[in-house]
Amino acid sequence: MDDTSQLLEADRRYLVHPLHYPDDHRQPLVVVEGRGAMLRDADGREYIDGLSGLWNVNVGHGRAELADAASAQMRRIAFASAYVGATNEPAVHLAETIVGHAYPSSAAVYFTTAGAESNESAFKFARYYWKIKDKPEKTKIISRIHAYHGVTLAAMSATGMAAYQKMFGPLVPGFVQAAPPYPYRWAGNEEPGIGAADAVEKAMLAEGPDTVAAVIAEPVMGAGGVIVPPASYFPRLREICDRHDVLLIADEVITGFGRTGKWFALGRWGVEPDLVSFAKGVTSGYLPLGGHLFRPPSVLCGRVAEYPDHRERGPRRTRGGDGWAAARRARGAARFAGRRRRTRARHDVRRRARDRPQHQGTGAWPWRADYSRGAGARAIAAHPPRQRRPAGWRHDLSGAALDDPGRDARPHPGEPAGGDRRGDTLILRSRHPEYWLAQIAEIQRKSHYEAGKSGFVISAASAYR
Repeated sequence: MDDTSQLLEADRRYLVHPLHYPDDHRQPLVVVEGRGAMLRDADGREYIDGLSGLWNVNVGHGRAELADAASAQMRRIAFASAYVGATNEPAVHLAETIVGHAYPSSAAVYFTTAGAESNESAFKFARYYWKIKDKPEKTKIISRIHAYHGVTLAAMSATGMAAYQKMFGPLVPGFVQAAPPYPYRWAGNEEPGIGAADAVEKAMLAEGPDTVAAVIAEPVMGAGGVIVPPASYFPRLREICDRHDVLLIADEVITGFGRTGKWFALGRWGVEPDLVSFAKGVTSGYLPLGGHLFRPPSVLCGRVAEYPDHRERGPRRTRGGDGWAAARRARGAARFAGRRRRTRARHDVRRRARDRPQHQGTGAWPWRADYSRGAGARAIAAHPPRQRRPAGWRHDLSGAALDDPGRDARPHPGEPAGGDRRGDTLILRSRHPEYWLAQIAEIQRKSHYEAGKSGFVISAASAYR
């Protein structure tokens, strides 16, 4: 038995994976190394890291200076509390740096360790805020169908995908969902952006605005299908939240830190949220870190000194703002800003969004960013309901696995029941985008060929220009 076989045997025996299902894990990909936008497996094959890790490796793999910054801080101290009454230099500098790159109204940062935890804390801060304002009945959270906000209990209750909830109910009370800004599937006669924002308002009115604490929304809905909203959506949603005295939480766990070509995505539409949840790209995946950005009033920052009648404490946690993660990210922020990677990222994969079916006839023109819908280079087929993929199908980007007829067929792990697949994504980081776009085109051509031989229908959403 070789080393890889031994590792996989130990994996099956000792390790439980997220979204675990044994049939989907019979022949897992064993990644051993990453450099830039490329991954290498235990057999020496290379893969384009098309999903950028899990939407988080914004500056690429193998950056020694980031590892060195974390190592130096760890040698100085293992842990430093950031509870009230204590602080540390790296956390302070990182908070200052993030505020400097965020929305003009951003005032302060609260650190967590992950995206779901950031959203959980955002819900708590929203309720905390309304209690400080003597409106304790404002507790409900409105999210959108197809949204993904995490799988901890409250975040899962805000997530709009039933597959993540089925086995873990009952959900937390007080979470309400409205229709998403999805032009391709919009059933109404009105302009989809206005109609979807109005659907949120209808949900507010049905619940009673005096019971709604906040609306949470991803600027671009990620796991639900990379749904880019019409330009009309977020300005209208901001107006609705203001009219009904409801906070707007931007879940920028995926879109933050350059993913769309700006530091934070709602700036695309000239909209500023009340709270921003972030994680993933803040450390480019090198260490776990998340947090919130707050705008005035200052009570949102947990600063209750201006309200002497309210001395209740805000949310708390052991990790979040301890020195080593902050030190590593502070070093990464300087590199990220200095080389303007957010600008380069916007041009790594150029997609003419008007040619995508969900935008035809809507007049919507999302930015040219690193979002590619549909099956993309992942062998790109919209297959019939319940039909298994052909032998050799892999949901990586290398295309090499298509030459391996010995691999078992398996469905995409996130595929909804009945074959209603809204698509996955392609996020490419490279200093030489023309070369890698050519590689992706070749992978796509081979994938189309293999899928066509098996009688699969190629999705129109996979066409590149």
